[in-house]
Formats: sequence, structure tokens, C-alpha cells
Amino acid sequence: MISCGLPLGFQSAAYSISNVLIQVSVNSFGADVTTAWGLSGRLDGIVWMVTEALGVSITTFSAQNFGARNYERMRKGYHTSLVLSFMLIGGLSAVLLVFSGPLSRLFVDDASISAYTTTILHFIAPFYAIFSIIENASGSIRGAGVSLQPMLLTIFWHCRAQGDLGVCDYAVRSVA
Repeated sequence: MISCGLPLGFQSAAYSISNVLIQVSVNSFGADVTTAWGLSGRLDGIVWMVTEALGVSITTFSAQNFGARNYERMRKGYHTSLVLSFMLIGGLSAVLLVFSGPLSRLFVDDASISAYTTTILHFIAPFYAIFSIIENASGSIRGAGVSLQPMLLTIFWHCRAQGDLGVCDYAVRSVA
């Protein structure tokens, strides 16, 4: 339990730390950008939940087939999960890209905040597919009983991008 749980716990802590770093940077741009960042996070959360649900599903599927030593079914399940992810995440990304303005106005009736939210989502949404691939790969590897490598993969991709303030910081700076 420790060999599987400890890397997952560390991964979760790394998410929290990277989110704090991003929030500190965003807060320096003022109330409108901070509100837009929070709102974009709420809209972005819909995609994250679907991606994580697919990642957990492939973990369970892979674990069952790994235990049964049915590696070919495990491989087919991984590819099916990737296809499902691209269809679902691609569709949700497209909806956010096209309708981010109207969606943001459902929550806040402020043109400035809506414009900031739209710009932030336009920078972030194209990368959902990459995160989905990483989540699927991590889930499959985790299902095989290995949790250190998926933790490193996730931290390197997600937390490094947030910790360095990569695309997110560029998005915030471009709208501020």
C-alpha cells in the first residue's frame, strides 16, 4: 500500500503546491484577472473531471487485465481509452473554445472578466488532449502495479507547466 499510495500522495501534494504558485502570480494582476482565472478554472474543471474519470477507468481496467495476465486486452483497452478521450476531451475543448464567452457570462455579467476568461481558456484548451494522453498512460501503468513512473510523468508534465507558469502565465500576462 505504501509503494502505491506514497507516490499518489506526493503527486497530489505537487498539484497543490503548483496551484499555489500559479495563484500567487495571477493575484498580482488584480481583481478582474483573478476572478477570470477562478472562473476559467471552474469551466476547465469540467474537462479535468472527465479526463480524470477516464484515467481512473483505464487504471481499473488495466489492473484487472494485468492480474489476469491478459496483456493484449490491456493494450486494446488503452487504445480504446485514448480514442474515447480524444472524442470526449476534443469535444469539450471545442465547446470551451467556441462558447467560453457565453459560458463565462452565465456566471459573471462583466465584459472585462468575460474577455479575460475567454483568453485564458483559449490558451489552455488546446493542451487538454496532451493531458488526456498522459492521464491515460499513467492510468495504464498504474494498473500494472507501478506508481512511481506515472507520478513522475504527471508531475513533469502538469506541475512543471504550472510551476514554471508556462502557458498559463503567458495567457494571464497577455490579457493583463
